[in-house]
Amino acid sequence: MISVIIPVFNSERFLRRCLDSVKAQTYKDFEAILVDDGSTDSSGLICDEYAGLDNRFRVVHQPNQGVASARNHGLDLSEGDYIYFADDDDELRPEALEHLYSAIIKGGYDVAASGFSFVKREEYEDGFMVTGTAPEVFSSDDMLWQLLQEGKLICFTCWNKLIARHLMTELRFRNIKQEDFLFCGQLYLRLHSLVYLKESLYYYYIRPSSLSRDFSYVGPHQSVKVLSLLLEDVPKERKKARGLVLSRLFKRLMTSSYFIAEWPLSKAEKEAYMATRRALLKRYHLEFFSHPAISLKDKMEIVAARLFPGLFGRYLKNIAEKH
Repeated sequence: MISVIIPVFNSERFLRRCLDSVKAQTYKDFEAILVDDGSTDSSGLICDEYAGLDNRFRVVHQPNQGVASARNHGLDLSEGDYIYFADDDDELRPEALEHLYSAIIKGGYDVAASGFSFVKREEYEDGFMVTGTAPEVFSSDDMLWQLLQEGKLICFTCWNKLIARHLMTELRFRNIKQEDFLFCGQLYLRLHSLVYLKESLYYYYIRPSSLSRDFSYVGPHQSVKVLSLLLEDVPKERKKARGLVLSRLFKRLMTSSYFIAEWPLSKAEKEAYMATRRALLKRYHLEFFSHPAISLKDKMEIVAARLFPGLFGRYLKNIAEKH
């Protein structure tokens, strides 16, 4: 059985579309756990309605605690052999669960992931991690590398993946911003293999209020925090994985300092970030420059940034202006 976990909060305008798409799945052996996170509109009543009409839908109501808490509550209640997350304002293709489940069973993988489509004003744009059409298999380190590359949105979303329960025994969402990124990084550390289906099985609806547009959520100051938390979870014996995360953290620490003046943050927030930056550089300085899995080129870039900050800053600004 598959457990579909849907955190719900004030989504009465879109919720039926999401729940109807789950109900229409060609794979029938699922439970849909709807966690109403303190909605003040009719979302909770809509959840109750669907649960009353279809016994595969279960509802739990909780005081508002945020999406991380809602997903964790759903996980604690779930009984399926596989876990799938969906957001309350998005939509699944009818064959989504069937295709992902078939791929996992066929190859004995831990996770199956799919492409998705951005939807804005009924215009669709397919997003794929890699080109081609045939499914592709990735190892743990492969997925960490993909996660840490700029623009690989498909890798740090939890809602395009079917996940074997054994990976979720100790894995939960942290109540922080960019919680998806940290969750996926920790998931990739634990898996053996992931199969990626190059087809859009999920519709992600872009709205003006989407967190993807909120600097307080997506800003570099938040990604530094998340990368440092992920690094704490990487065992030192996982040298390649630790090198990947450590290198990305140092690059973010270097580049972010040159753009901080442009960030829409208060003076106090900027000062707090710079204090965090100094502490992280001090804590991981020796490990970074002695780490065997970090290339000499990456190390020299950091040295250049420290020795010639003005030149490095202008170099970064030139790159940003070209893109």
